[in-house]
Amino acid sequence: MSATTPNTQASTPAPDTIQRLQANVPPAFAMLAGMQLEVFTHLAGGPRDVADLAKSLGVSDERLSRLYALVVCGLLERRKDGFANTPEAATFLVKGLPGYLGSIH
Repeated sequence: MSATTPNTQASTPAPDTIQRLQANVPPAFAMLAGMQLEVFTHLAGGPRDVADLAKSLGVSDERLSRLYALVVCGLLERRKDGFANTPEAATFLVKGLPGYLGSIH
């Protein structure tokens, strides 16, 4: 009986799934942080600048430096008068509204 050797010429798979999953981690963490801080709820009344939003949340301005990550994710918009919820965030991430999905995450 001869031992078989592995086919060394077979193509090596690309790490596509791994890279796709890794790419989705930062946006998910940004959304989770926004929900935990209740950023979306505090923006329900309209745009607010960082200083005002930080004060209402009881955190330092520096803690909100990641709001741009939520802009990149498509959950916040940057306007000349501050940050505002996108229509999707306003519908599903504001506590107290019927469509609120934050409790399932």
